[in-house]
Amino acid sequence: MITFDQTYDVLGLQSKKDLFDYLTMVDGVKHIDIEHTYKIALASIRYYNGDHAMREHLQAGQELERQWYESLEQGKPDYSVYDNEFYVADLWACWIVYSRKYLKAMENSKNMRQGVSISAQLRNAECVVDLGNGFGYTSAALKQMFPWAKVYGTNLEDTFQYQVSSLVGKQYNFQVVPSSTMVPQNADLVFASEYFEHIERPVEHLNDVIQEIEPKAFIIANAFGAISIGHFHLYYHGQKTIPGDKISRLFNQCLRDHGYKKIETKLWNNRPSYWRRP
Repeated sequence: MITFDQTYDVLGLQSKKDLFDYLTMVDGVKHIDIEHTYKIALASIRYYNGDHAMREHLQAGQELERQWYESLEQGKPDYSVYDNEFYVADLWACWIVYSRKYLKAMENSKNMRQGVSISAQLRNAECVVDLGNGFGYTSAALKQMFPWAKVYGTNLEDTFQYQVSSLVGKQYNFQVVPSSTMVPQNADLVFASEYFEHIERPVEHLNDVIQEIEPKAFIIANAFGAISIGHFHLYYHGQKTIPGDKISRLFNQCLRDHGYKKIETKLWNNRPSYWRRP
């Protein structure tokens, strides 16, 4: 079983050796073909970075994506896709290409017009919540960024992701819980990278999170219009069906209705977005 020293710089996890160590750790919880998953993860990274020639190497992902959307057409979301070997590779690729980048952006003062980084603005945070924390590295990085704070990562109980994340949590001193309802205190910061698009009623869920833990700030990177495993093509709000490319407006209005203000940044395409209450 691979473990990591608590002093290891989580935001530095990106090498091929780090990927191999991650897959070995996963294999200790859920048996996978490490060599095959390793190759898929590297191809996925190149694909997400714009090398579309890699798509031909990701047939397993295309089949899994097709399986997911066919289940939506039948009105029965097939959540078994999250237990697939390809999804293990996809989690790593998303860490490298998206989540890790967003966390590093939070520490860069050049991204803020007033010259003070997001993490510095939140230096007094006592509780940080990472929604849908995957295999746990985002939560581990947040713990290193806010070492004095209590950090909680949410994950679906009784899944291999929950088990892997819990192992990482023991190393980096954060706690994994099934949902935000299990966070025992109000949050100073909620981090949500590629999370709400996996929720069929994202606006209602956002409203629940706000009522449950009353976050002072959100760091959010949504991709509602993107076609991907686990993303819904149609969302629900109240009695209405909302296309993926239309739900963002309702989502952002929910934040405004709760008193949050979107803070202007220099980040490309405003990803991640930074919302705060006065």
